[in-house]
Amino acid sequence: MKCEYFDNNVCRLATQLAQSPVTVDPSSHCHVCQARHAAVSPDRPGTVCASLAIVQIRKQHDKTKAERLIAPLRQHCTVTPHVSRPSQTGPGTELQKLWSDVPGCQQCNDLAEKMNAWGVAGCREHFEEIVEDILPRARKWLEAEKPWIHNILGKVKLEDKALRFRIARDVTKAIEIAESRQPAEALAEPQSRREIREPDDGEWNAWLRSGGTLTLSESQCPRAISHPPQATRRPPSANVLLILSPRQLDPCIDSLARLPVDQVWFRAMTEPELSDYLNRFVATTHYENYLLAADDLESEPEVLALIEKLLEEHEAVTGWCRIAHDSPYANVTRAPLNVPRNRMPKMQDYSFYKVSEIERKPEGTFPTWFAGWTLTGFRRELWLQHPFRVNRFSGGQSDFETSAALNRKMISHTAARCEHDKAQLNRPQKQNWLIGESEPHLLYRRYDPETDTHDQPAPYVP
Repeated sequence: MKCEYFDNNVCRLATQLAQSPVTVDPSSHCHVCQARHAAVSPDRPGTVCASLAIVQIRKQHDKTKAERLIAPLRQHCTVTPHVSRPSQTGPGTELQKLWSDVPGCQQCNDLAEKMNAWGVAGCREHFEEIVEDILPRARKWLEAEKPWIHNILGKVKLEDKALRFRIARDVTKAIEIAESRQPAEALAEPQSRREIREPDDGEWNAWLRSGGTLTLSESQCPRAISHPPQATRRPPSANVLLILSPRQLDPCIDSLARLPVDQVWFRAMTEPELSDYLNRFVATTHYENYLLAADDLESEPEVLALIEKLLEEHEAVTGWCRIAHDSPYANVTRAPLNVPRNRMPKMQDYSFYKVSEIERKPEGTFPTWFAGWTLTGFRRELWLQHPFRVNRFSGGQSDFETSAALNRKMISHTAARCEHDKAQLNRPQKQNWLIGESEPHLLYRRYDPETDTHDQPAPYVP
C-alpha cells in the first residue's frame, strides 16, 4: 500500500484534521479509502478519513473544539443513499424501535434519518461514528435517570466502556434487523437498467482477464443491482455459482470458469459492497440453491457435482480446502464458532479440523459449523433468512459472520476438497486487486448442459 499520509499505522491526514493522532488499520481503513478515493487532501479527505477524524475529535470531549473541527468535515461524510427509500425504514428506525422506552431528541431523530439514508452498508462503514455520536447523550441520560449506576461506574472509570459496549451491541442488532428485511423490500423497489457495452473479445477467459467491459451505469450505488419483474421467475437451472472476484487471479479464474453451472461474477467489490449486490441478486432470482466461491479457489467439476448432489438432501453444504499452504488446518470446524462480541474473530475462535484428520476419515460426509466459501451452497430460503454479512470491526470475514448467523451444523464430504491459492497463513495476498482499478460490475454466464458450454457474459436477463 502506498499513501503519502500513512506513517507507522497513523493517518497523518486524519491526524491533521482531528489535531490528535489517528491510528488506522491499513488492511481495512486504508484499503477502502484508496479504493473509493483516487486522491485525498486536507480539502478533500474523503469519507473514510473524515469519519476517522470525527471519531477522534469526539473522543477528546472538548465540545467547543469539536464544533469547530467537525463542522467542515461533515460535508465529506455525506453518503448518497443507495436507493430512494422512505425515511421511516432502515437501520436508524430499527435502532429507535430497540430504544422505544428511552425519550428521544432531535439529535437522535437526525441520526436515525442519516442511518436510514446510509443504509446497511453505509452504517457499517460509519459504525464508530454512530457509536460516538450517541455516546454523549447516553452518558447524560444515565447520569439523569440512573445516578447510582453513573456514580458506581464513574468511580471505577468503566462508564464509557460499558456504554460503548451497549451502544455498539444495539447498533449492530439494528443493522442486522434492517439487513434481514432487505430481501422483501428489494422486490418492491423501483427497477432500473444498466448501460451495457459489448465485450471486445468473445473468448471468455481473455475477456474476463482484461477486467471486462460490462459495467453498471450507477457504479457508485451498490443497490443499483435490480432486475425486471420477470427476474423473479425460477430459472431453468436449479443451481447458480456466485463467484466473489475482487482480485485478478488468473489460475483461479480459469478453474472456476470451467465449472458446468450458471455463474455470476461479482467483480471489483469490497465485502460490504457485496452485502448489497449479492443479497439483492438472491432476493430477485429463484434458483433453488446458491453456491459461493472465493476468488482464490480452484476446483474440479467432480467436486461441484458432489456438492450439487448433497444439496438434494441437505440445505447447507460446503466443500473444504487447506486454509494456507503452510497450515495443517482445513477451513471446516468440528464445533460451533466462538463469536466474540467486542472484537473481530481470531484463530482461537475456530475449532478447525486438521487436513490429516479429514484424510484419515472413511469416505463420506462429516459435519462442520463453518463454511469458507469453498463451493458453499445454501438453499434460497436459508439465504433469505441469513443473508451474506460482514464483521462490524473488520469490514470483512463474511464467511465467519454468515456461518455464525446460521449457527447450525452443515455438511461437507471428504471428497469435496478444493485447492486454495494462498501460500502463507499470516501474509494476505493483496496483489492484483481490481478494487479501485475497475468499477464494481456483475457478470452473468448461463450454462447449457446440452452443449456443455456457457453463454457469453451478460447482465442478468432470465
